[in-house]
Amino acid sequence: MIHKALTLARPGDVLVVDGSGELSHALVGGLMRLAALARGSAGLVVDGVIRDVEEWAEGELPVFARGHSHRRPGKDGPGEINVPIICAGLAVAPGDLVLGDADGVVAISPGSLPELLAQVRAKRAQEEQQQQHHLASRTDPSLLARDDERVDAMLRAKGCPV
Repeated sequence: MIHKALTLARPGDVLVVDGSGELSHALVGGLMRLAALARGSAGLVVDGVIRDVEEWAEGELPVFARGHSHRRPGKDGPGEINVPIICAGLAVAPGDLVLGDADGVVAISPGSLPELLAQVRAKRAQEEQQQQHHLASRTDPSLLARDDERVDAMLRAKGCPV
């Protein structure tokens, strides 16, 4: 079914494979990587392992997987295409925007993008303030005391002794 999914891929598509965390046999390898490149795929996310790691390491096609194995993929497994799945705990539906970096992968419903964009901008602004505060704390110890009290207040609010 992964082979079939590759034949259906359009340029820019990300193939997300729910391999149930299978670690004993690779689900995709170097030849499937070439097939994805030929179709213009933007990447693969595999809840399982891959093989032919050196080929994937060339960097032309991002892949996110649990690891790698020398054992080849099976060709007779079950599968479905274009159905909602859970991939390593992440809910993914057909048509979702899938983004990944060194920290992991997220899937976003296109309909939630406007709301999410506002949330992301607010979170980024908050984190920039925190970064500036931490940088300033290196030279102003009084800022550290405020941090200590803020953390203690959060813990007290949750019923934790401080």
